[in-house]
Amino acid sequence: ALSKLSANFSHAEHFLLHQTDFYFIYLFIFIYLFFCLQRRYRAVYDYTAADDDEVSFLDGDMIVDVQKIDDGWMYGRVERTGQQGMLPANYVDEF
Repeated sequence: ALSKLSANFSHAEHFLLHQTDFYFIYLFIFIYLFFCLQRRYRAVYDYTAADDDEVSFLDGDMIVDVQKIDDGWMYGRVERTGQQGMLPANYVDEF
């Protein structure tokens, strides 16, 4: 039955079907790399936000969606609370 079905496709249609398969494979790999290899940090000290653009966290909290601002500061989201903001880079370690 598959050979009869495949006989109805032109070479261009076969090519497009294979391209679609590769598209989904590449999409899966991209999603895996994006979510699984994303940098995560663990707080090693408690921190209380000093300004409105900062975020508070507790020792042991996981910090995700991190962007390094400079050597001393990062921007990230505290996984436990969902709050996001600036945080001191020396209060967290890469996990």
